[in-house]
Amino acid sequence: MKKINMIKQTKTILFAIVCMAIVFQWQACQKKSDVNENIVYRLKWLLNSGAAGSLYANANGFFHAEGLKVSIRSGGVERNAITELEMGRAQFGVATGDQILRALDKGSPICVLAQLFQKSPMYWMYYKNKLQITSLKDLKGKTIGITFGNEDETIMRALLQKGAINPNDVKFYSVRYDYTPFYTGKVDLWPVYINSNGVVIQEKLKLANKSIGFFSPHDFGIQFVGNSIITSQSLAEKKPDMVRKFCKALFHGWEAALDDKNFDQTITIIQSFDQATDRKLIQKQLMASQPLMKPAPNIPFGKINIKAWKQTEKTLLEQKIISKTVLDKQRMINAVQ
Repeated sequence: MKKINMIKQTKTILFAIVCMAIVFQWQACQKKSDVNENIVYRLKWLLNSGAAGSLYANANGFFHAEGLKVSIRSGGVERNAITELEMGRAQFGVATGDQILRALDKGSPICVLAQLFQKSPMYWMYYKNKLQITSLKDLKGKTIGITFGNEDETIMRALLQKGAINPNDVKFYSVRYDYTPFYTGKVDLWPVYINSNGVVIQEKLKLANKSIGFFSPHDFGIQFVGNSIITSQSLAEKKPDMVRKFCKALFHGWEAALDDKNFDQTITIIQSFDQATDRKLIQKQLMASQPLMKPAPNIPFGKINIKAWKQTEKTLLEQKIISKTVLDKQRMINAVQ
């Protein structure tokens, strides 16, 4: 009888061991599967200082620590993040507020996870010896550069409306990549991103002993949402844990990349993709990004500013760029923990 009981106990123990082994193997496979799952993160533009946070996160294993394998890919006109999400070629992407709202107006199945810029980096530069802007009325009679069909046109028209300035009282100049019209004084104000080409042009003009100022729409009450993190509605609903992990690692990356003490490493990482830009320029670009992305210590990276989104939507509605209200809770998933 004892022998039979011992055999039964042995079988029970062996069965338990086999079950535990199967569970451990399954968990290991699941973990390996998560890590090896290819996630594509499509940027709005190039792999440069504008992608510092994601590049830093990837280089320092922040995504891997969350069980994710992320491929960061440059964006552009022909590599639009929204289109990539719609086609299933990317899981996450970057787009400006107006791009997102236009897409939602057309029925795109995307949603917003985070807002990278708390203050839009879209500014206009001008020569200080020619112009001073203390009120919106100072824009009257000026030649203003805009990119027709782009966010800067929308922002400038909102500024003119706020300042009660008839568009006929300014002269619009179609902007291209050639800055000669601004350098020669043909155009009074030229649109730039204060944390990228604005830094480059300012430093270039300093060498020519020319001083430029920057005009910020935000300072005159225009809140227009810039780069934001997006994903598909389907992925957000089906894989909320992946979304949480991705955003956690990305925010960690931005927090670390824009920390002064990490600048040397951040710049080295950026230069592995952007060899053409000088280290000092990259540092100034990072410094210019700091107050735009984290204007106060108590504001976490990625926070969605609903007020700014509503104003952006209102602006697009007033200019008949979108046909209807498109913001709702399902489209705004605040991934900031």
